[in-house]
Amino acid sequence: MTPISPAWTALLRMGHRQVRRNRLRSVLIVALIALPVASVTLADVLIRSTPLDAGQRAEKLLGNADARLHFYDDEAIVQSLDGLQGGLNLPGFGFGSVGTGVPYKPPSTAQVRSWLPRSSLVQPERSEPAVLKTRAGATTIQLTGLDLTVAATRPALTLVAGSWSAGPAEISLSEDLARTAGLSVGDTVTLRQPAATLKLVAIVHDRYAHHYRFAAVSPATLATLVPATRSGNPNSWMDDPTSWIVVQPGGVSWSDVLELNRHGLLVTSRSVLLDPPPPSAVPRHHQQPAGGTSRSTVLIGAGVGLAVLQLALLAGPAFAVSARRRQHDLALIAAIGGDRKVLRRTLLVESLVLGAVAGGLGCALGIATAVAYRGWHDGILGPLRLHPAELAGIAVLGLCSAMAGALLPAQWAARLDVVAALSGRRGVTRTPWRLSLLGLLAVGAGLLVWAIGMSRGEVLVILPGLALCELGVLALTPGLLRLAGRLAPRLPVAVRIALRDAARSRSAAVPALAAVLAVTIASTAIAIYLSSVSARERMLYRPQLPSGVALVRIPVDRPDAAPPAGKALATHLDTRRTAVLNTPGGCSDCGGVSVLRPEVNRCPEPYNRQDLRCQDAEVQGYVAFDSPVLVLDPDQLAVLVSGPDPADVAALRAGSLLLTSALDLTGPDHAVITSQADTEPGTLRVPAAVLRSATDFHFSAVMSSATAAKLRFQVVPIAVIAQLAGPATGSQEEALTAALADNDLQVQIEHGYVDDFRAGLLATLLAALIIAMGATVLATALAVVDSRPELATLWAIGASPGLRRRLSVARAGVVALLGVLVGTALGFLPPLVVIDARRRTAGPPVDDPYPLSIPWWPSIIGTAVLIPLAAMLIAGLMTRARPPEPLRAGSAP
Repeated sequence: MTPISPAWTALLRMGHRQVRRNRLRSVLIVALIALPVASVTLADVLIRSTPLDAGQRAEKLLGNADARLHFYDDEAIVQSLDGLQGGLNLPGFGFGSVGTGVPYKPPSTAQVRSWLPRSSLVQPERSEPAVLKTRAGATTIQLTGLDLTVAATRPALTLVAGSWSAGPAEISLSEDLARTAGLSVGDTVTLRQPAATLKLVAIVHDRYAHHYRFAAVSPATLATLVPATRSGNPNSWMDDPTSWIVVQPGGVSWSDVLELNRHGLLVTSRSVLLDPPPPSAVPRHHQQPAGGTSRSTVLIGAGVGLAVLQLALLAGPAFAVSARRRQHDLALIAAIGGDRKVLRRTLLVESLVLGAVAGGLGCALGIATAVAYRGWHDGILGPLRLHPAELAGIAVLGLCSAMAGALLPAQWAARLDVVAALSGRRGVTRTPWRLSLLGLLAVGAGLLVWAIGMSRGEVLVILPGLALCELGVLALTPGLLRLAGRLAPRLPVAVRIALRDAARSRSAAVPALAAVLAVTIASTAIAIYLSSVSARERMLYRPQLPSGVALVRIPVDRPDAAPPAGKALATHLDTRRTAVLNTPGGCSDCGGVSVLRPEVNRCPEPYNRQDLRCQDAEVQGYVAFDSPVLVLDPDQLAVLVSGPDPADVAALRAGSLLLTSALDLTGPDHAVITSQADTEPGTLRVPAAVLRSATDFHFSAVMSSATAAKLRFQVVPIAVIAQLAGPATGSQEEALTAALADNDLQVQIEHGYVDDFRAGLLATLLAALIIAMGATVLATALAVVDSRPELATLWAIGASPGLRRRLSVARAGVVALLGVLVGTALGFLPPLVVIDARRRTAGPPVDDPYPLSIPWWPSIIGTAVLIPLAAMLIAGLMTRARPPEPLRAGSAP
């Protein structure tokens, strides 16, 4: 092993001494690098550790059982290894037996047991909906019939309180349900549906899903509460079990799984999960395709390179401050014979020490945070997996970022004017026109490479283009500052001096601008990506009702349930209006009354989507009602439409049928309706008009109750609908559920899409502000060091402390504003890359599966406004009112 040379030893000792001497600046540099390193380490450890191992996954899916069977089809099927995916072994089969249209009949438990001759237990699984009384009212649950005293079939539950028991009239609840109902072991549990009182004997906790709402009674108790023949036909098999728990000595092997697949059963087997068969034994179309490893590695490497560039831009101002403060020491080193290489290494060694500390500290902090998160997490995660090679690479990432941030200051130190530095002069900073030309060419080439990569969908081409653009902008920055300085004569005094100072002292302004640029690019890119993902989720969200609408469906054979349902809605919810929706024809599921569309207006064969008649035939709006024709009084039309048109209300009062489509008209003002009920008239020609008001519901027509009576239609209620004045709270819903349970009714409330990404957008803005404040502190310190002669001159000619403070504020604002403007523009490029790549690989669930959504407020505009304001505020607070150092008593002139 080659020993370290004495020269490097001396340089390392000097770097270590410099770090200790400037503790505050060193801590800030370490924090700027260590926090991103800790974030990457946390993500790496959590991603590696979150997947469950084979034993944990088997316990999550099966509990203590050996297998779980699910009936899928009455033909032979194929399945995935875990039994969660399956399909017919032959193409072209739909739901129903081949050629008969008869629904599938599941096998009996005896048949399943005959297919597993070695099994010791084959227990059918059954769960039924129920309504549990709570402190605020009631809540709906799934009541499972399961004997928890049998350890072999028990799910992955931990006993929190009570004991395992499965006696008659006993129930076990999860912690979440028991807390909601305000119950403890020994209390009486009241079920509103089915009506029963049970004794709470156990409170349990699901080890893999803390908020899982679990309620279990013994199979015998469930059979007593909810008869198996709830369909009303004792000979019907529609209520037969379709899943079973299996206990079999030696486990259920893959050969057993294939045999059960022949009978149409999906199988989740513990033995298969713990000891998977070779890939050749698994059906080919359920195997995951391999490949792409080398491409992913290169892609990750390109992304890491871009991350190093961003971190280097953040750390650059700190090392620039160090170089400015040490220019006298560096000049002394040069005066006693140190060449450019020694001067360059003097600064690089300091970055080496700080980068090593930041990398190690960031890795340790990330691992500790991951361990703490696993301890706070309610459910079980996978085993802690630490990959030394990856963690070492992340630590090296921090080291490389620090050294990359020190490259430009080290290069400046190598070209130091020794005479000017020893005499205390700053020297003249010139920006060669070649640098600006090179920056312009780099930006153009980067945009060209980015455009080519976007057109081809090649991310490996796009990322270097982005990096080239960013470096080109940094090379253009001195020239931009010089152009900005030409605007100074037209501005106020403080801003004029700040612009001229930034234009002259470009070596001080560029590192600060680079830090703001890096923060703005990252925050803008993350905000646009999160907003686009949120927009996609909003597009894919399929509400069942218009937002802010509550609906209670009324059974056909219980029309008397409508008044108490309407009263419950009005009592327990904050409603604007409530109405009972009726249907003509005496029933809602026997055909009832429908509108007969003229033959010429029907969608022709073959189907052509461009034809307006076919477009009108497609379902539009929320299908909330079983009947296409509704009966509603004119003064209640507002529950169906948004702002009822007076002409619609007048037409309804006049006895006309309001149609949602003009294609249903048989003449200028008439339509034909037909009734399928035996007691109603057959086909009728009635006055009609087209609904002018906008509606979110799907129906064909609406008539008034007077018109229905005139046409001798028997009217029955099908639903009670309410428009809410505000969002329904959890306690209101529980109270409403309890009130409706007395009449065996349930409510459906549409809360609308809930944006889970808004918090991420605000967190991105906050993180950008915090990091920008740290960069601003360094930039302001650098500007103070660099502008001491100007401050001394201003003090000498009688400038007030306020003017000097305004000068510092204006200088920080100019640099921050320029960095924010350029960084915001560049921040649009990375999310465009990601969204375009996902569009190319996405299926067609919607017309634009990955939209581009730009969160102008508060993210982008907030970043563009708050970062310069924060920079100016910090600069004002850091500027001292006392005389600058060269003019204080006892100081050198």
